[in-house]
Amino acid sequence: MTEILDFLRSTGFNTLDWRNGVMLAVAFIFIFLAISKELEPYELLPIGLGIIVANLGPSTGLLDFAVGSSEFQESGIFGIVFHYGLSFWNLLPPIIFLGLGAMTDFGPVFSPGLPMYTLLLPDWFLVPARYPNAMLSEPVRLPYRAW
Repeated sequence: MTEILDFLRSTGFNTLDWRNGVMLAVAFIFIFLAISKELEPYELLPIGLGIIVANLGPSTGLLDFAVGSSEFQESGIFGIVFHYGLSFWNLLPPIIFLGLGAMTDFGPVFSPGLPMYTLLLPDWFLVPARYPNAMLSEPVRLPYRAW
Protein backbone atom coordinates (compact mmCIF):
# COMPACT_ATOMS: atom_id res chain seq x y z
CA MET A 1 0.00 0.00 0.00
CA THR A 2 2.89 2.35 0.70
CA GLU A 3 4.20 1.83 -2.83
CA ILE A 4 0.90 2.95 -4.30
CA LEU A 5 0.83 6.03 -2.08
CA ASP A 6 4.44 6.85 -2.97
CA PHE A 7 3.57 6.49 -6.65
CA LEU A 8 0.57 8.82 -6.32
CA ARG A 9 2.71 11.36 -4.44
CA SER A 10 5.27 11.34 -7.26
CA THR A 11 2.65 12.05 -9.94
CA GLY A 12 0.90 15.30 -10.63
CA PHE A 13 -2.29 14.21 -8.87
CA ASN A 14 -0.78 15.04 -5.48
CA THR A 15 -0.87 18.80 -6.03
CA LEU A 16 -4.19 19.10 -7.88
CA ASP A 17 -6.46 22.02 -7.12
CA TRP A 18 -10.15 22.31 -8.05
CA ARG A 19 -9.13 24.53 -10.98
CA ASN A 20 -6.86 21.79 -12.29
CA GLY A 21 -9.73 19.34 -11.94
CA VAL A 22 -11.98 21.58 -14.05
CA MET A 23 -9.33 21.88 -16.73
CA LEU A 24 -8.72 18.13 -16.71
CA ALA A 25 -12.47 17.59 -17.17
CA VAL A 26 -12.38 19.97 -20.14
CA ALA A 27 -9.38 18.06 -21.52
CA PHE A 28 -11.16 14.71 -21.24
CA ILE A 29 -14.25 16.20 -22.92
CA PHE A 30 -12.06 17.41 -25.80
CA ILE A 31 -10.44 14.00 -26.12
CA PHE A 32 -13.83 12.27 -25.99
CA LEU A 33 -15.24 14.54 -28.71
CA ALA A 34 -12.15 14.04 -30.87
CA ILE A 35 -12.08 10.26 -30.63
CA SER A 36 -15.67 9.07 -30.32
CA LYS A 37 -17.59 11.84 -32.10
CA GLU A 38 -14.81 12.65 -34.61
CA LEU A 39 -15.29 16.40 -34.18
CA GLU A 40 -12.09 18.04 -35.45
CA PRO A 41 -9.74 15.31 -34.16
CA TYR A 42 -6.61 17.05 -35.49
CA GLU A 43 -7.38 20.03 -33.26
CA LEU A 44 -9.19 18.74 -30.19
CA LEU A 45 -6.93 15.77 -29.43
CA PRO A 46 -3.65 17.77 -29.22
CA ILE A 47 -5.42 20.52 -27.30
CA GLY A 48 -6.78 18.00 -24.79
CA LEU A 49 -3.40 16.33 -24.37
CA GLY A 50 -1.75 19.72 -23.98
CA ILE A 51 -4.22 20.66 -21.24
CA ILE A 52 -3.41 17.43 -19.40
CA VAL A 53 0.35 18.02 -19.66
CA ALA A 54 0.02 21.66 -18.60
CA ASN A 55 -2.05 20.80 -15.54
CA LEU A 56 -0.06 17.75 -14.42
CA GLY A 57 3.36 18.88 -15.59
CA PRO A 58 4.60 21.35 -12.95
CA SER A 59 4.76 18.80 -10.15
CA THR A 60 5.99 15.88 -12.27
CA GLY A 61 9.01 17.56 -13.84
CA LEU A 62 7.74 17.10 -17.39
CA LEU A 63 7.94 20.81 -18.11
CA ASP A 64 11.22 21.56 -16.31
CA PHE A 65 13.78 23.22 -18.51
CA ALA A 66 17.30 23.77 -17.26
CA VAL A 67 18.71 27.00 -18.68
CA GLY A 68 22.25 26.71 -19.97
CA SER A 69 24.14 25.17 -22.82
CA SER A 70 25.12 21.87 -21.19
CA GLU A 71 22.29 21.34 -18.71
CA PHE A 72 19.60 20.13 -21.11
CA GLN A 73 20.08 16.56 -19.88
CA GLU A 74 18.64 17.65 -16.52
CA SER A 75 15.45 18.92 -18.14
CA GLY A 76 12.18 17.04 -18.24
CA ILE A 77 11.12 15.09 -21.29
CA PHE A 78 9.67 18.18 -22.98
CA GLY A 79 12.86 20.11 -22.33
CA ILE A 80 14.85 17.39 -24.08
CA VAL A 81 12.37 17.30 -26.97
CA PHE A 82 12.59 21.07 -27.22
CA HIS A 83 16.38 21.03 -27.21
CA TYR A 84 16.86 18.30 -29.80
CA GLY A 85 13.69 18.85 -31.82
CA LEU A 86 13.66 22.63 -32.10
CA SER A 87 16.76 24.43 -30.97
CA PHE A 88 19.60 22.01 -31.79
CA TRP A 89 18.56 20.00 -34.87
CA ASN A 90 15.29 21.78 -35.78
CA LEU A 91 13.56 18.54 -36.77
CA LEU A 92 10.00 19.08 -35.56
CA PRO A 93 8.74 21.75 -38.03
CA PRO A 94 9.65 19.73 -41.16
CA ILE A 95 8.12 16.59 -39.64
CA ILE A 96 4.91 18.45 -38.78
CA PHE A 97 4.58 19.99 -42.24
CA LEU A 98 5.43 16.67 -43.90
CA GLY A 99 2.67 15.01 -41.90
CA LEU A 100 0.16 17.74 -42.77
CA GLY A 101 1.09 17.47 -46.44
CA ALA A 102 0.68 13.71 -46.36
CA MET A 103 -2.81 14.09 -44.90
CA THR A 104 -3.94 16.55 -47.56
CA ASP A 105 -6.68 15.22 -49.79
CA PHE A 106 -5.95 15.91 -53.45
CA GLY A 107 -8.96 13.95 -54.70
CA PRO A 108 -10.97 16.98 -55.86
CA VAL A 109 -7.96 18.33 -57.73
CA PHE A 110 -7.52 15.15 -59.74
CA SER A 111 -11.22 14.59 -60.42
CA PRO A 112 -11.94 12.65 -63.61
CA GLY A 113 -14.10 15.40 -65.09
CA LEU A 114 -11.22 17.77 -65.83
CA PRO A 115 -7.92 17.17 -67.60
CA MET A 116 -4.65 17.66 -65.75
CA TYR A 117 -3.66 20.85 -67.60
CA THR A 118 -6.49 22.67 -65.82
CA LEU A 119 -4.24 22.88 -62.76
CA LEU A 120 -2.33 25.59 -64.62
CA LEU A 121 -5.43 27.67 -65.42
CA PRO A 122 -6.88 30.35 -63.15
CA ASP A 123 -10.03 29.52 -61.21
CA TRP A 124 -12.33 31.86 -63.18
CA PHE A 125 -11.55 29.90 -66.34
CA LEU A 126 -12.84 26.66 -64.80
CA VAL A 127 -16.35 27.90 -63.96
CA PRO A 128 -17.91 26.64 -67.24
CA ALA A 129 -16.11 23.31 -66.89
CA ARG A 130 -17.14 22.65 -63.30
CA TYR A 131 -20.63 24.14 -63.52
CA PRO A 132 -21.93 23.63 -67.08
CA ASN A 133 -25.51 24.65 -66.23
CA ALA A 134 -24.36 27.99 -64.86
CA MET A 135 -23.83 29.30 -68.39
CA LEU A 136 -27.41 28.54 -69.42
CA SER A 137 -29.22 30.77 -66.94
CA GLU A 138 -27.26 33.99 -66.64
CA PRO A 139 -23.65 35.16 -66.82
CA VAL A 140 -21.44 34.28 -63.89
CA ARG A 141 -20.29 37.35 -61.99
CA LEU A 142 -16.92 36.68 -60.46
CA PRO A 143 -15.23 39.04 -58.02
CA TYR A 144 -12.35 41.04 -59.41
CA ARG A 145 -8.94 39.78 -58.39
CA ALA A 146 -5.78 41.72 -58.96
CA TRP A 147 -3.17 39.15 -59.97
